[in-house]
Amino acid sequence: MEKTIREASKTPGPIDYQKNVIESSPADAIGGGRFSTAFPMTSLDIVEARSEEIPGPNSYFASTGGVPKFSIPPGAPKFSTTIPKTPMDLLMLRSAETPGPGQYRVTYPEAPGGTISKSELKTDAEIVAARSAKVPGPDAYADYFLRTSTDAIGGGRFSTAKPLTELEILQLRSAETPGPGQYPISFPRKSGGTISTAKLKSSAEVIATRASQTPGPEAYADYYLKPASDSIRGGRFSTARPLTHIELVELRSAETPAPHDYALKSMAETISGGRFSTARPLTQLEIIQLRSAETPAPHDYVLKTSVESIGGGTFSSARPMTHLQLIQQRSSETPAPHDYTLKGSTESICGGRFSTANPPSELDITQMRSAETPAPHDYQSMAM
Repeated sequence: MEKTIREASKTPGPIDYQKNVIESSPADAIGGGRFSTAFPMTSLDIVEARSEEIPGPNSYFASTGGVPKFSIPPGAPKFSTTIPKTPMDLLMLRSAETPGPGQYRVTYPEAPGGTISKSELKTDAEIVAARSAKVPGPDAYADYFLRTSTDAIGGGRFSTAKPLTELEILQLRSAETPGPGQYPISFPRKSGGTISTAKLKSSAEVIATRASQTPGPEAYADYYLKPASDSIRGGRFSTARPLTHIELVELRSAETPAPHDYALKSMAETISGGRFSTARPLTQLEIIQLRSAETPAPHDYVLKTSVESIGGGTFSSARPMTHLQLIQQRSSETPAPHDYTLKGSTESICGGRFSTANPPSELDITQMRSAETPAPHDYQSMAM
């Protein structure tokens, strides 16, 4: 800062230059420009000067009361002379026009349509009872057998049977359903294909069987002993007649045992038809009680003493560390900055290193640049 003040004291100001030389000499004789001694206007002065030169909306036609001497053509714009209300004025006006809570007069206009019925609707039971009273009973109809002709009946007739309830149907079906050991097993003989239980040969067995059935080269007649007409220059066409698909199915069906060929139990053979079960199935409550009796209680289990002898997983009895304990443990394992040992040579450091240089501040840089920049009196003016 002292260096800057010393250099500033050595630098001449604008008034130290010779006015007569600058004013008498033309601008061409000076190699550089001139320092202005004018006092420029600020931005506020410029705005005020322009505002004074521009007339306001009410300054037009002030002599004629705001009305121009000439007639304004239709459709031409015109400056509004109204004073708009502020938001506070609008709030006050609306507040004055808005009635208070106790100033409203509520009127209920008469509805031009229907009215809400005050009648009491019938319940479902009352509706059913009313309809039942209008429907004739079974004894009100004429007996079917007393009529002379069935054509005299125009429509159907109502059934007088008493249907079984759902519980009665379940009981009836349970009584008619045979138990697990009471089903009759019968295999009627059918004239058709049967399900094969034969064990199919593998690809290797099929190839071995065909190779054993195919004659070798020595089984064929000597080529030179055959007559000339029988001599074949190329291969031979097979004269074998392969079985068709139907013949293969029939052959396999003949080799496959039928259902009646299987040995059945003597009890199943004696039963000719089906039987209805008389077993009483267990209810859901009885099944739950039976399963509960077969399921051991928690105190019935015997735990092994050794964890290694348990084949499955075990419940951990370890007490996990809290978040704070984990942070403390990691902090104790993490070395502090002074625990690191730096190498003496920078060449042995694989990565970058922190700089220990003291960079100049902004003021130091400004002073350094000012010292290198020549003052105005250091420039040499060109003589005329």
